[in-house]
Amino acid sequence: MKLPVDLAARPDRQIELEPMTRSAESSRATATSIDAPRRAGAWLKKLQEDAGDTPQAQVRGSGQGITGYYDIATVQYEDTADEMRRQALTHLVGAMNRWTNVRTQLLPGSTSLADPAIQRIPLVYIAAKDAFAFSEKERANLRAYLQNGGTLLFADISPEWGIRGPVANSIRFELWTILGQSVDLRPIERGDAVCTSFFQFKKGAPLKKKERHRFYALWLDGRIAVFYDAAGFGLEWMKDDSNEKWLQWGVNLIVYTLVSAQSL
Repeated sequence: MKLPVDLAARPDRQIELEPMTRSAESSRATATSIDAPRRAGAWLKKLQEDAGDTPQAQVRGSGQGITGYYDIATVQYEDTADEMRRQALTHLVGAMNRWTNVRTQLLPGSTSLADPAIQRIPLVYIAAKDAFAFSEKERANLRAYLQNGGTLLFADISPEWGIRGPVANSIRFELWTILGQSVDLRPIERGDAVCTSFFQFKKGAPLKKKERHRFYALWLDGRIAVFYDAAGFGLEWMKDDSNEKWLQWGVNLIVYTLVSAQSL
C-alpha cells in the first residue's frame, strides 16, 4: 500500500544518518540490542530443520575461497518495483557465477513479505522507487526475520535517490517502526568486513558522489542486519552494462551475508 502523505515525513524520533566517528566505530562490538534470540547452531541448518526442506543457500569457506550454492528468491510486497528488482537480481546472479565458486540462480516466482517462508531466505532485497509502507503483518514478519539472523537490503531506486527523498523517509520510518527508537544506521567505512568479504575495497564502497550519498548499515549482535543503499547501486545493478565495480560490490554484500549466516 502507498504511504500516506503525513507518514512520509520523518518520525518524531528520527533514525540518524551521521558520519562515522571513532567512538561509533568502537561501539560496534556491543551493537544495539533488540533482545534478538540467537539460533542454536548454523542459522541455515536450523532453517532447514524447521522447514523440512533444503536451504536456499549452503556455503563453505570465506573470501575468495568460498564455495557452495545460493538460490536467490525474490520477495514480493505491494509496490511497483517488482520488475526492476528482478532485473537487478538477475545481473547480480550473473556476477556471482562469473566471479565466485558459489553456484547461483534466481528462483522463479516470488515469496510474500508477509509469508513466514522468508525465514529461509538469507538476504531479502527490497528496491523501491516511490514512498511505501509495510502492513502490520509484514512488519511483524520482518522483525522476526531480522531477530533470527536474516539480512535485509533496501535499495533506493527513485529519481531522487539519496537520503532526503520519499523512499529514504519510508525506509527510516519502517526501520523505526519495526525495530524501535534504538535503531542506528551508520555509513559503511573502509575497514568494515563487508569491504573485503570477496573483492578488496580498501577505500570503502565505490560511491558515485562521496560528498553526498553513502551506503549505510545497521548492526545487530555484531553483524550487519540491514544494508541501506542510498548511493544508487540498485540503479546500476538494473543495467546490462553496469560498471564492474558496482556489481563487485553487490557480490561482496552477498558473500558477507552468506558467510555471516553460516556463523550464527
